[in-house]
Amino acid sequence: MGGLLDGFTEIRLAKPPRLTIRDRNISFNADTGIMLGHPSAVITYVNEETRQIALKSAQPTDHNAVPIIDRRTYITLADGTAERAILRLFDLPASQPGHTAVTYIDGHHYDDLGIIIFDAKYAITRVRPNH
Repeated sequence: MGGLLDGFTEIRLAKPPRLTIRDRNISFNADTGIMLGHPSAVITYVNEETRQIALKSAQPTDHNAVPIIDRRTYITLADGTAERAILRLFDLPASQPGHTAVTYIDGHHYDDLGIIIFDAKYAITRVRPNH
């Protein structure tokens, strides 16, 4: 059957790693966890000058490791300190009654280093009516 598919390219269904902010809470899509190798913890880095966030796989016993809560569709950090450090990089719109602001950034995966970097300058914010 291989000869039948000569010249074809398999379509990659994975989404890019994505950081999402809703109501001042952050989460990462499941593909972020997949690209980091399904870690039980990450080390979170922020560069306030460049407004970048980096995630690196870690062991729960590593210094400054933040446990993650793994869900099927997204992962969240189990530490408010890391979340607040990330949120400080954003000037989020005030909540409007009946609407939700959603900010997201696609990250860049550096596979050889096991790091994903999200750059806040590429953040996109949409305000959507609640349903």
